[in-house]
Amino acid sequence: MFYYDNWPVLITALEMYAASGVSVFNLPIMNIIKEIYDVLKLYEAQINLNIEFGIVIPNIPGYNPSAQTAAISQRMCYNECFYKYREAAEFILFADLDEVIIATTGNLLVEARQYHFQYPEITGFEFLWKNAEYNKVSSPSTFSPNDIFNRLKLDKIQGVGMSIVIPKKLPFSPLHSVRGMQYNGVELKSMNVKEKDGFTLRLRNVRPEPIRTEQYPQEILDFFLTTVSTNFLKRKEDSSFKKALDNLPRESFFALQLKACKTKSYNNQAIACSEYYSLQNCDLDFTNSPKSLAVQADYTKHRYNKLNVYSCSNRQIVYKENCKFELPEPLVFLITNSLLSGPKPFKRPPGTEHLQCEWVYDGQHPEYVKQLADNRTTFVDPEEDHELPTDCASIRNRHNWNKRPLSQEEADFPIAIARTIYGDYFYQEMTLAAIYQPQNHYCLSLDVDVSEVNKKRFHNLASCFPNIVIPPVERKMNSDGYNIDLANLDCLKALTTKNKKWKYVAVLHSYDLILRTNAEIVQIYKWLNGANDISITNGGPHRVSRFVNWTVNNVKLFKKESKYHKHFETNDVQLTFVRADNKNKMSLSREAVDFMLKEMDIERLINMINNRWVVGTDEVVFGTLLSMPQLMIPGHFTQECIIQMRLNMYATNHATFGNPKYCFSNKFVNNVCVFGIEDLVKHVHYVKHISIKKLLPSFDLNAVVCEVENTYQRTHGIVPYQPLNRDYYTSLQHTCKTIEFAPYELNCCLVLKHTFATPLRPGLGMVL
Repeated sequence: MFYYDNWPVLITALEMYAASGVSVFNLPIMNIIKEIYDVLKLYEAQINLNIEFGIVIPNIPGYNPSAQTAAISQRMCYNECFYKYREAAEFILFADLDEVIIATTGNLLVEARQYHFQYPEITGFEFLWKNAEYNKVSSPSTFSPNDIFNRLKLDKIQGVGMSIVIPKKLPFSPLHSVRGMQYNGVELKSMNVKEKDGFTLRLRNVRPEPIRTEQYPQEILDFFLTTVSTNFLKRKEDSSFKKALDNLPRESFFALQLKACKTKSYNNQAIACSEYYSLQNCDLDFTNSPKSLAVQADYTKHRYNKLNVYSCSNRQIVYKENCKFELPEPLVFLITNSLLSGPKPFKRPPGTEHLQCEWVYDGQHPEYVKQLADNRTTFVDPEEDHELPTDCASIRNRHNWNKRPLSQEEADFPIAIARTIYGDYFYQEMTLAAIYQPQNHYCLSLDVDVSEVNKKRFHNLASCFPNIVIPPVERKMNSDGYNIDLANLDCLKALTTKNKKWKYVAVLHSYDLILRTNAEIVQIYKWLNGANDISITNGGPHRVSRFVNWTVNNVKLFKKESKYHKHFETNDVQLTFVRADNKNKMSLSREAVDFMLKEMDIERLINMINNRWVVGTDEVVFGTLLSMPQLMIPGHFTQECIIQMRLNMYATNHATFGNPKYCFSNKFVNNVCVFGIEDLVKHVHYVKHISIKKLLPSFDLNAVVCEVENTYQRTHGIVPYQPLNRDYYTSLQHTCKTIEFAPYELNCCLVLKHTFATPLRPGLGMVL
């Protein structure tokens, strides 16, 4: 809000949207008259209004953003709102304060859902403008929205308007509509809403001499007008609200000046784009202007590659004697040579400096890829400690470890990674360094047969970083799964000790190579929305003893001190065993892990099932518990898909079992493909999963280095970012949620349009 003192329109717009099904109001402020701010603060507690401190483009030397930037800071404020609510909201509408989208049904949320159901390919539903002339309000103490509606004169409908958009289909916020916008090279589709179904009311012109006789426009339904006015009159019954209204200015100070300035700007042929005008072109008179509040912030200049980046922080609102708004100057920091050079490059291990990884990925050099495949580079950890020193200085010098979160979103969403480790220290160090984030937590559960020199190396690594932990117990694990569940449990316990905060944990094996950047993993976990990610199928019962009565009570699944123990004493449940596909790789929410560790005796159940002579003994416990709704673990799934003989797709890990068609290296270990350099493009790089099994340095170090390097480069913006396929992750059966107007039906294939699986907590409906 810059100099907006037309409070009758502001209040009317808020009341109309509140009566129209808008869930959240987001109002960015740069400069505001104090008395109007006082009224908005009262609304903030009543209609879920969020008063945000806006972002102002700083006054960069040699560039005046107020004069040279379209719509001043509107785009930045819109984008901040967009990214804040993009995943939570079904719909967002971006509107000026004097524009109100009206649906003839009276409810914008219902209308938007119906349009989305009928036209799923559309990104924005455009409600065309109707300019309106309204009576001037005489007194704040007697004001009612009816004063605006009475004798409201509507012009003919125009060819453009404001849109309700589906944010998940957009790369960034529109200003008015999605016309001409593209996402991933595809033009987004917009649809004009018919006038009989709705339009955008533009309260642009005030009638200086009001017409007193009552007459209301037919385009606005009587019940809607009644609802708006009734709600407002109820608010006026509150003495604080009424007092704040009485203090509002009776005359607009800036409205006429801004209108004159805009008219002048439109008529000025020197202005390139007549849709926008700047305060720089306005000669505003601030003499005796009202007292105001303005946003104050720290603006800091950074250097990123060849760009100057200005960050905004510590935003607050401060009192000012008048409304004059001045653009801030950014703080100029001393830029070091290392910062000027941009992100540090990935450090390749010795022997791979010659690699042309870009040739591997571009598809234009098949002979080069074949040459690498025919002459593979391999690596095995040296046996002598001095040949691979692991003092902290050596570890830090071998790689470029992140020292701070790369984004606020990543800082606010820490994750954890738990691994069982069988060896290959350098491989683990290199792959961890490429994805390392200081806000995350990492656990390495060592096999007892790891060589002594490598055990020392792993413990040295953990001692160099406060967020890497190694459980004190070393277990003898094998490829059949023996003791792997216990090793995973050791890590889960270690990761939930005091002060370890994270949202999700990925439980992986030693050679599961992470393909996604940390930011991408955070996004995927947000799309999971609290669901646990594990793939289950048939094959569990024959892996447990048939001589045990496998009920919750008999195996003492819940601890005696658990509040659930008493419930199951009288409501015993038979455990229905399933098998976790792909060797028990999974992503668990913090809530699920805390529940299982606090309420359940998981270790007892694991020990009852853990059997060194049974193949896949590690694939039973977690898959079973997480797929039984009766056990009430947060984010659980269901076993209904197994009944339908369907395997649920998932996001945590990908592997190729026994099929040479999808394994060009033709190298298999325990029936699992070991991918080589020739597999990267077709079978590794473009899979949608968080990690992949497996790439081995002892088989093809070049393949490992190229893929790890690419992840590092995408993490730091060295290579272009490719957006994730959101539909894949949100269409997983265990992540989908119901939509009110679509019939509920569990679909055990990838979810079809408007057919959703287990409902999770609902998101926001409409955001303004």
